[in-house]
Amino acid sequence: MNIAFGYWQLFVCGFAFLALMAIWWHLGKRKGDHGQVWLALSVLAWSFAGALQVFWGHNSNESYLAQGWQSIISIFNSFFILLALPYFQFIPSQLKHLIKSSYWKYIIGLPFLFSLLPTLSKMMGLGEGPIRELDVYFSLLTLLFLAAVLWESFEKRKLRMLAYLSILAIFVTLLAQFSKLDFLLPLSLEGNLTLLSAIFKTLLIMIFFALALSWVKDENKEQFILPEGIKWQLVPRQKVLVIKQGEKERKLSLNQTRFDLLLAFANAKLEDNRWLRIKPKELKSRQEFDISDHNQVRRLAESLLDGMYGSHQWKLSEEGEHFKQHFFEKATGKIRLTLKAEQLEIHS
Repeated sequence: MNIAFGYWQLFVCGFAFLALMAIWWHLGKRKGDHGQVWLALSVLAWSFAGALQVFWGHNSNESYLAQGWQSIISIFNSFFILLALPYFQFIPSQLKHLIKSSYWKYIIGLPFLFSLLPTLSKMMGLGEGPIRELDVYFSLLTLLFLAAVLWESFEKRKLRMLAYLSILAIFVTLLAQFSKLDFLLPLSLEGNLTLLSAIFKTLLIMIFFALALSWVKDENKEQFILPEGIKWQLVPRQKVLVIKQGEKERKLSLNQTRFDLLLAFANAKLEDNRWLRIKPKELKSRQEFDISDHNQVRRLAESLLDGMYGSHQWKLSEEGEHFKQHFFEKATGKIRLTLKAEQLEIHS
């Protein structure tokens, strides 16, 4: 057995497990999202496989037993990935009713047991046939589901290049799995199976991290973009807007003109939920309006978006449009906030 590859799996996959768990600790834990945990455990399984490969590296007489343990770990790796799928936000519509159903754990539990128990039986000398055949078939089933869900996850987030890369990673993984089948070994890349394994595990780990980071992006978008559960506190002396959501808060500093406009929106909502009138572009009358120019609203929205997402970290066609639709209500020649009066507070 390749001891160097065993050490690589032990330390690299072990570190990847800790990093994925750290992301879950800061992000998924408070949301009760255990999908990241199951993905991290699937990577940890590879680390255990590396430890066993190092342990059995000098015991060539026990290669059959070592091969059996590698198959068991591969079965658990596939099972953990399947357990993570229901927690994905985006799932293909053709599979969603199946993966999201309460019977999913039984649907995947049966092939898990049908793969695990015969493998244990063969390790104890009670069965016949190739010992690593069943774990390969279970892996193939897992990869088909994983490919569909990964594509949907990246595609829905408009990360098309990552979607293609995820399919490439699945293809390399499939090639490595097929190369493990005994009846294909004479025609396959047996001599390069270790290299193939290192490549596909590296690719899948990178895809898992890309997926985890896309979840972080989703979380940042959801924190302040929707008005439900949000409270705005305006501090006129400091020209600061404090946005509170649960136990979190963020402070936005505005210039005098933009803060005055935001204050006018808040006062109008608190008084009688009245509209602010916008002066028409071509009107030359001296009649007074609450807002003299449409651009004032645009500049205020841009400042708020910069504060929520970071300067130049948002797109007008996405976050910008979403923000305007959810926080402003428009009618002909007038506008007002969609926030409720109890969500606004003005500090003296």
